[in-house]
Amino acid sequence: FGQELGSGAFSTVMYARHISKGKTRSGWAEYAVKVIDTARIVELGYERCVNREIAVLRVLAHPGIARMVSSFRWREGVYLVLEYASKGDLHSHLVAQGSVDEASARFVVGEVVAALRSVHDAGFVFGDLKPENVVITESGHVKVADFGACRPYSAEAKAFLKASRDAVRRLRDGDWRRASGG
Repeated sequence: FGQELGSGAFSTVMYARHISKGKTRSGWAEYAVKVIDTARIVELGYERCVNREIAVLRVLAHPGIARMVSSFRWREGVYLVLEYASKGDLHSHLVAQGSVDEASARFVVGEVVAALRSVHDAGFVFGDLKPENVVITESGHVKVADFGACRPYSAEAKAFLKASRDAVRRLRDGDWRRASGG
C-alpha cells in the first residue's frame, strides 16, 4: 500500500502495487484499493449499500467503468481492489486546472454517457454521478467509479441483487493467520 487517494464516510481508497519478482518497479501492476471498515458500515447501516456495490461491480464490464479486480475480507475490513486511475478524479482536476475547454468537456461527457448507458443496459441506475466519481486514467480516458448508490430498475437486476444480498459475508477471508489457526 502507498498513499491515501481519497476517503468517504465509511471507506478509504489507497494506492497499491502488486510487487512482482523479476519485474522492475515500472512493471508492477497498480491498483486503487477501497478499504471499507466493517464496524463502521454496520454502525451507519450501510451493509446493503456495500453488498450492492460488490454485486454490481461483479456484473458490469465496460471500458468506462472502473472495474473491480478482486474483493476479500481481511481482519476488520472489506477490500475492493479496483482499477487505478493515475490522473485522479475529475473534481481534483477541475479544482487544480479550472474549467476545461469545450472539446475536452465533450470527450468526458461522451465517455461518461457511454459508461452510464452500459450500467442502464444491465438494469441499474447510477445514483451518485459527481466529479469525484469520475476518474481519469493515464491515457486520459475517464471511468465512472463508486457503485454503492446504484439501484436496480429491471426485474432481472432486482433478482440479481436479492440473490447477492450476502455478498460481503461470502467474500473469501484473506487473513491467512486466522485461516491456519495461527
